[in-house]
Amino acid sequence: MEQQIKENNIGQKVTRVTYFELNQPDQPLYFTGFDCFDLGIEIELSNGFLWHIGWKENDRPELAIGKYTPQNHHTDYIEVDSTERWASFNEISIKDFELIYVCEEWFLPAQCIIQFENSTSVTIFLGEELNRDGSIPLPLTFVDNCEMYVFHSKEPPRTELVKIMVPFFSDEQKTHPSNKVKKVTSQNILGILILLIVLALIMFKVITDN
Repeated sequence: MEQQIKENNIGQKVTRVTYFELNQPDQPLYFTGFDCFDLGIEIELSNGFLWHIGWKENDRPELAIGKYTPQNHHTDYIEVDSTERWASFNEISIKDFELIYVCEEWFLPAQCIIQFENSTSVTIFLGEELNRDGSIPLPLTFVDNCEMYVFHSKEPPRTELVKIMVPFFSDEQKTHPSNKVKKVTSQNILGILILLIVLALIMFKVITDN
């Protein structure tokens, strides 16, 4: 999916950007040099391609292709057309698309960087909420109840990237080859023990008969 999103971004222009806010609909989304919101972002490109990062019913934000429909998972949210906020980038083609995951198995991104032909970039980062005075926590780090930041500059503030490992015995890993090896090894040991017991009984019978 990441490759498909990247291929559809490169060479295209951003035509529409939508932010989604749930918990604080009366609070500002735009700040000096960055935006901050808590539910999702949807981006449409000049080729009609849509992709988004948004909270889903499994209680984590995910990268996905297509229109973001939070009404399937949340209520009382606001939807803000933020295309004008991206006005300085809208007429410039995208040169590159880079994605860093918190957990690739869950399509959970930590950071997404959109690089444009004029060497500018936009960075989308998932991290902890703003401080009470409206300042960004430094270093900005991913947390469970993360918010989404959009930095309108080449260099975002100091960030700390983290990785989440899927539990070893998750549904995706129940058929992991290493588990099969362990089962086979256990079966082999049990078979050897049974064979030893049978041999011991045979030897005992031979001795007693003599």
